[in-house]
Amino acid sequence: MTPRKRTLILLGVGLLVAAAAAALLVLRFQRRVELAGTGAPAWFSAPWQASPPYARPGAVAFWLTHRPVRAAVNFDGRTVYGGEMGLLAAGGDSAFRRLTAVDGLPVDRVTALAESGGRLVVGTGGGGLARWDGRRFERLALPVLAADWITDLVSRESGELLAATRSGRLLALRGEEFRFVEAAGLPKDGLTAAAQVPQGLLVGTLRHGLYRLSGGRAQAVGQSQAAFRMVTALVTLPGGGALAGTDNGLLLL
Repeated sequence: MTPRKRTLILLGVGLLVAAAAAALLVLRFQRRVELAGTGAPAWFSAPWQASPPYARPGAVAFWLTHRPVRAAVNFDGRTVYGGEMGLLAAGGDSAFRRLTAVDGLPVDRVTALAESGGRLVVGTGGGGLARWDGRRFERLALPVLAADWITDLVSRESGELLAATRSGRLLALRGEEFRFVEAAGLPKDGLTAAAQVPQGLLVGTLRHGLYRLSGGRAQAVGQSQAAFRMVTALVTLPGGGALAGTDNGLLLL
């Protein structure tokens, strides 16, 4: 076989593999759009079983993951940490679980955590949403336009769970269904943080400051107190107040 013929065969095989991969991606996204539009249950089970617990090898090894930790929450009697290393679930029995994409997480980059309906909802950077019952993961088939980068999760008294996304979309989840939350006046910008206060929902943006959502409308807040553009974090305070981390320091609301 001549080198030219060998090259042509390898090129043909490569093109076939690329075409097959592209077809699988198209089918995957099409399926997600269909699930989002039917109103049918949009959660589907991951095909892997979560890993068993491992004995903690020592406090130093436990904490030095060499990767950022971005979120933490108490769930089912244990503290769960999320970050660039996936999930790390620590129990009181000196054992922990490290859960990654091998165990069913969409991706290893965890950006937000919240408990909802007795399950842990996991927001990821690039993989959308998943929920964990302590044993298995389920993934949410988000529509393509929703963006798969979740920046924050907020539990509401109504039972809904709000998910802010880097694409600027706000999702409300209840049980097996979700919907988009629209608010007139909210700029088309990435959402960085969210917090529920008695006066409405506070939403931080990447470049346009802080907004309060109430009655289907968004109103800018805090700009008269300090000049800032980016909101990096929102924390609720006792008494109905909130603390916002911005690119110009802390803002007390």
